[in-house]
Amino acid sequence: MRIVPNRKASEKHFRRIEEYAPKTGTLRLLRLIEKQYNNIYLVTGEPGYQEKVVDTNSHILL
Repeated sequence: MRIVPNRKASEKHFRRIEEYAPKTGTLRLLRLIEKQYNNIYLVTGEPGYQEKVVDTNSHILL
């Protein structure tokens, strides 16, 4: 996750990611403006089987 001040900076980082992207697999990028980010809702229920097995505190950091 990276916060940038404007679209131009966002494009710069997008090009950098393209340059260093692995030859296999996929990368997905999502660009949100602050107004869209402020409208995100989180709905949770009971942890699923996979969350219980893997642990809900497991994260992948890039």
